[in-house]
Amino acid sequence: GSSADVVSTSGGDLNDTTKLVPALGESWAHATTTRLLLDFMPSGVRCCRLVKSPHKAAGTALYDVTENGIRDVPPSSLP
Repeated sequence: GSSADVVSTSGGDLNDTTKLVPALGESWAHATTTRLLLDFMPSGVRCCRLVKSPHKAAGTALYDVTENGIRDVPPSSLP
């Protein structure tokens, strides 16, 4: 699991009520777990690589930024 899965107990002595809390604090429970690497290929085409994700396999997507927004670059249009 992720670091947010690690818990510790919070409370006083054995007569007190205890509760489970994330070991690194509440803010770590919502930490980003996905890493994208944005880069340019030697041809000048923009490349987005999914480097780390707990739910998706690593992958690569080619894209272009146009006046209409972000668009796919079809492999057939590569030099």
